[in-house]
Amino acid sequence: MGFKPLTKNERHMMDILWEAGRSLKAIEILELAGENRDWKDKSLYPMINSLLDKGYIEKADYVPATRSKAHTFRPTITPNDYSVMMVKNQTDRKSIGYIGVSLVKDSEKTEKLIDELKAIIDEYEQKSDEESNNDK
Repeated sequence: MGFKPLTKNERHMMDILWEAGRSLKAIEILELAGENRDWKDKSLYPMINSLLDKGYIEKADYVPATRSKAHTFRPTITPNDYSVMMVKNQTDRKSIGYIGVSLVKDSEKTEKLIDELKAIIDEYEQKSDEESNNDK
């Protein structure tokens, strides 16, 4: 999937879906958004359709609703995946390493973060080795 930026309101909707941890009906999204949202009720379905078109959500189930049945929606990516796509889209490949180093330098828990990064790299290298062994 190519990077397609989220609008501020789409990001708010994605945050609701990510935090819910389950698929939601449109009315549930509206209820969880509460009154502290920058979008009107009538914007709900156009935003859902936009997120569907961008590939960031999908229809999950068709469940009973008040008068009939309603679709539920769930994210197709994680917040971390979206953040990575955003960084990759806005920087050249060479800069990504420098960004990582800067984040580590600015962290209050540098040692813990370095250990986590090492574990991620080790896991990646292990998967790469397994894949290359399977190709032989």
